[in-house]
Amino acid sequence: MKKKIILIIITVLIAAAAIGLSGCAEKKLPSDIYITASDVDGAPAGEYYLPYTINNFNKYEMQYNLSVKVSAYLYPENTPVTVYNNRSITVEKENIYVIVVRLDAIVDGEAVSMTKEFTVNAEKADRAVTFMHSEEEIVKRIIVPYGGSIDMSEVPEVPDRYTVSTEGHVTEIVSKRWVVYDSDGNPLELIEEYLTDITVNIPVYSEYVYTEKPINYVIKFDTDGGSETADYNGNSDTVPPEPPTPVKEGYTFVGWCTDEEKTEFYNWKSNQKLNKNMTLYAKWVKNNTENATPNSNFNFYLSTDNYGNDFYLIEAKDKNNLVGEIILPNNYNGLPVRGMKESAFEGTDITKVTIPNVYVLDNQRGFADCKKLTEVVFEENSITDTIASGFFMQCTSLESIELPDSIIWIRPNAFNNCLALKSVKLPASLVFINSKAFSSCKSLRSIVIPDSVQSILEKVFDQCTSLSEISIGKKSSLQEIEPDAFEGTGIKEITLPYRLKDKNLLEGTGITINYYPEEPEEPEEDTESGTGNGEGEVTENQ
Repeated sequence: MKKKIILIIITVLIAAAAIGLSGCAEKKLPSDIYITASDVDGAPAGEYYLPYTINNFNKYEMQYNLSVKVSAYLYPENTPVTVYNNRSITVEKENIYVIVVRLDAIVDGEAVSMTKEFTVNAEKADRAVTFMHSEEEIVKRIIVPYGGSIDMSEVPEVPDRYTVSTEGHVTEIVSKRWVVYDSDGNPLELIEEYLTDITVNIPVYSEYVYTEKPINYVIKFDTDGGSETADYNGNSDTVPPEPPTPVKEGYTFVGWCTDEEKTEFYNWKSNQKLNKNMTLYAKWVKNNTENATPNSNFNFYLSTDNYGNDFYLIEAKDKNNLVGEIILPNNYNGLPVRGMKESAFEGTDITKVTIPNVYVLDNQRGFADCKKLTEVVFEENSITDTIASGFFMQCTSLESIELPDSIIWIRPNAFNNCLALKSVKLPASLVFINSKAFSSCKSLRSIVIPDSVQSILEKVFDQCTSLSEISIGKKSSLQEIEPDAFEGTGIKEITLPYRLKDKNLLEGTGITINYYPEEPEEPEEDTESGTGNGEGEVTENQ
């Protein structure tokens, strides 16, 4: 009997358990509570109100403790988007947003929920087709509605556009076109297909093919009465050849010059390519053959200058027998004679020399120790810019000399120990007086320094024992005077431009230094005033 009761109890418990299990089925909200929403196309940009509803929310809100949570995600990145008050999001054109609406409730003490998912497609933006050289250089931009097209007639013409040419060349356009680039960066010529059904912004770039051509130039030759020389037609890739030497009766050709004044030679040795149109001017020297000392008295040496012009240098053939007055020749064998060898006439007994205007006196000791030389004549329009070192050194009978207006340098010892030198006309072109240039010129008593002079160097007038006066103009370009420049002279006082006041020139030499007034005065015409008129003169004190 006891076993039967236990079995009945187990059966009842199993039945009760079965009844309990059947009572654990999922709790559900009433069927008239549901979420309504549909996918949206063409949503406008900006703040967007989310179009969903919850049926009978107010009716059951208190009964089931209803609550709503809305989430939004950018598709396909799955990036969360802020939802404001479960009702709005900020929409940007062309984005797709996934919206998840979740309704939470409590049914018979248990939490239940339902969700609804839908998408919001933002409206499509206008598209831009941009024709440009680069991002910073836009030619034209055309705005197209999403999915619209552009007719090829609306495409602008590719403008001419040039790159920087290399020197002496001009750039020409071989071809030009508009291109778009594929995903591999390859340029594709713009065609109508690429401008149809436009759904993306399209950058269109200009593409050019260039070629560079040399610029054509002409050299004209002004022979100044000589034989005609044909124009040279070349370009910036060519080096012009030296033309045939022109001829002119009674004259010798010196070279081609780049300026009408015929002071600068064209450099045929530079191998310079043409870079402009130009005219070259023939420089001639009028032959002095009839008046010149016979060629038999000289040796001639063929030389070439830095510009490629051939010429001769000269020297005495027999120094022991070259005496009296000489006129140096300016031509020999169809070429000019333009200078002399070092020590060319040193120690000869010449008394007077005429130097042609084409000579350049840059070789040392040309007439050094010519103790009988009393007169030196430079032809007009001389081109020499130098009196070389020791050139007239120890010409002890030379009393005066007038230097040509082309002289820039008087080199060291140029007139050293010219004991009888009483008058030297210094040119307005003079810039530098080098060391000992007039040292031991014991007959000099006064000197005027041209305004052009910048430097008076070591011992320039050393032991010029009679030199007691020096005049330097208020407009002088002087920059430096070496302290010993006037050593052994009788100079006691010098007046300098005011601007040199702080340089303390000649300090400690015992020479009194005065200065012109700070405000410069107008230059005076009186050349004897010593205020500087562009040229100076060393004269004997009468």
